[in-house]
Amino acid sequence: MNAEEKFWEALRRLSEEIDRLKESQKKTDEQLRKTDEGMKELQRLIKDLSNNVGGLNRSFGKIPEALSEPQIEEKFEEAGFRVLGAYPNIWGKYNNKKKEIDLLIKAKREGKSYIIVVETQVQFRAKKEIDDFIGFLKKDFRKYFDEYAGMKVIGCVCALKFSRGVDEYAMEKGLYCMKPVKGIMGLINPKNFKPEEF
Repeated sequence: MNAEEKFWEALRRLSEEIDRLKESQKKTDEQLRKTDEGMKELQRLIKDLSNNVGGLNRSFGKIPEALSEPQIEEKFEEAGFRVLGAYPNIWGKYNNKKKEIDLLIKAKREGKSYIIVVETQVQFRAKKEIDDFIGFLKKDFRKYFDEYAGMKVIGCVCALKFSRGVDEYAMEKGLYCMKPVKGIMGLINPKNFKPEEF
């Protein structure tokens, strides 16, 4: 084979190699497109799952609220209050932020008007959760609910379960505590309990 034939043979092989590379690039592009579509679908599924789990968590959070609400009037009347109304899931607004209260109770005792703010969770796990709730009652409650500015505020924490010592800590801090007692939600504070007024 002379030099000219070798040149044309090399050019033909190069052309075939370029065609193979183009075909390979098409396959790679197709695989990348499919991978990209798969990633988008995975992101959509994760978002859907996240929304569903969030909704489930919110639903679980409503369980102690739903269990406590029917007994709330009776339990606080046993503690010496005259309950005037119970209002679930109310919200207030301050500085363009909303704050929801799980259950707000209007009550009277010994001639004084009270607002009892009930915070419900499936479980109170840490003392910090109690401290945060007390901080809200002391510093922020009247900002979000200024219509109760002239009333004493009392706090109550309600859960299906309290981690070890958290319920005792809440009572030491002056909060009422509700949890299941003999199959129903009940106040676990001693009869002579004096709540903290905020």
